[in-house]
Amino acid sequence: MRAFSFSPFLTSPPSLPPFPLQLMAAGLGLPQFAAASAPIALGGTLAYVLAFALGAGPVPGLLVPEIAPARLRGAAVSLAMTTHWVCNFAVGQAFLPVVSSIGVAGAYLGFAGVCLAALAFARAAVPETKGKSLEEIERLMAA
Repeated sequence: MRAFSFSPFLTSPPSLPPFPLQLMAAGLGLPQFAAASAPIALGGTLAYVLAFALGAGPVPGLLVPEIAPARLRGAAVSLAMTTHWVCNFAVGQAFLPVVSSIGVAGAYLGFAGVCLAALAFARAAVPETKGKSLEEIERLMAA
């Protein structure tokens, strides 16, 4: 039995990456904040990285092995980590073209929208596994 819950990591306010992205979009997109754009960019980036590292960042590597059936666990973790790094690469490659087409504020708002969609998905579809054995979780996921 596990006494650990992933819910706080996926849905608690201190660990939500959309908020630093929204602040950076406002700080870098509104003319009133032009003089403070460098500190806003640095602080927002650090806040985003911290929120992601404390929140949703490690969850795929920890949650996937729990919810995958034992016979598929290795392949599921491999697929999850491959997907994670492919998406990471895609975001990195898309950032500058997106910024050149819709601006920095638009890019950060778009990324914040994706984060909010991920939050909604996590709240709706990620099962609570706290207090359940791996066998119970496997039965829950098979249903």
